[in-house]
Amino acid sequence: MNKVAILFGFMLIALGAVGYFGSTPQSKPETETEAGEVAGKSAASEPAKRSLTAFIPAAFGVLLLICGAIGLQPEKRKQAMHIAAGIGLLGFVAGVARLGMKLPAILSGDPISNPRALMFSGLMGLICLVYVIMSVRSFIAARQQSKLGGTSSK
Repeated sequence: MNKVAILFGFMLIALGAVGYFGSTPQSKPETETEAGEVAGKSAASEPAKRSLTAFIPAAFGVLLLICGAIGLQPEKRKQAMHIAAGIGLLGFVAGVARLGMKLPAILSGDPISNPRALMFSGLMGLICLVYVIMSVRSFIAARQQSKLGGTSSK
């Protein structure tokens, strides 16, 4: 299961990289004061920036990658894989929570400020959910194998 954690770690890192580098930089929206003047700098004078929150999937990926690497050591495998499953579960909850916060706007047909970010959050949640399901199945199989008197090789 440690190699699976490494694979899913790389998948989440790639998702974060595509989310960050594949997006077009957005300038800050200008706000208008009561006098009709534009507050802040104009969009032309301030360079557009990408949002660092696009790297959130990559952060979960790095953590999974680290757990997978630690899990390559047989004496640390069990603890590392359980921690990795917990990280995967947190990644799933984070991705779904973001979707849940925007669900009323989606259902009512209101425009969403950044649908691409919402899509990447959903993808992170889905990837993490698949990883958690695979982890739980692996844990169950390892427990059944240990009950039968064999040693776990996962």
